[in-house]
Amino acid sequence: MKNSAKYGKTHAAKYIEGGNSLPTNSNPALRGRVEVVVMTQADKEALEAELREIDAQEGPLSREVARMNMDKDDAQSATIVARRSELATLTRRRDEIVRTLSNAQVVEASGADTVSIGSRVLVQIAGQAPPVQLQICRNGNAKAGRITPESPIAKALLEGVDRDGRRQGAKEGDTVVAKTPSGPTEITVLSIISVDEGCNDT
Repeated sequence: MKNSAKYGKTHAAKYIEGGNSLPTNSNPALRGRVEVVVMTQADKEALEAELREIDAQEGPLSREVARMNMDKDDAQSATIVARRSELATLTRRRDEIVRTLSNAQVVEASGADTVSIGSRVLVQIAGQAPPVQLQICRNGNAKAGRITPESPIAKALLEGVDRDGRRQGAKEGDTVVAKTPSGPTEITVLSIISVDEGCNDT
């Protein structure tokens, strides 16, 4: 673990850039592809709170726009243009949150012994050298070595499977298989350096 800091993040950035697309699960009943969004319970509650706030604003604003549309003077004013834009922005954000929550899969931070959201890990990616440091954060940044929970590598690390077939975060020494755009890729966890859920706020 002491030697982990010497490994740069440039190599990791090259590997994960472009690989942060949402995972999809085929569902014959839905005849389509379902996006799964991995998040902590805190993430989910924050989105639910934001949705309630949007709902509280959207109704009055919608009524104000409707009233202004009925007034010939207001209908052409700069004010209604601004209100319409504000309403459209709220509606788009509301739809985005509803879609995200409907596809949410909650994974709680489980401590330093297993990989969880916020974990900084040293991993060996099959076919790549040297080992790289990655951190799983809600706000991904490939150049900084941060990957989103929905990225192929993070998804594999978060959903490690134990000997009894139960899903849990991968542990030190575990090798998991990530379904990357280039095909199945083995990822070995060399060290779980730290867990910092605060990385999701920056």
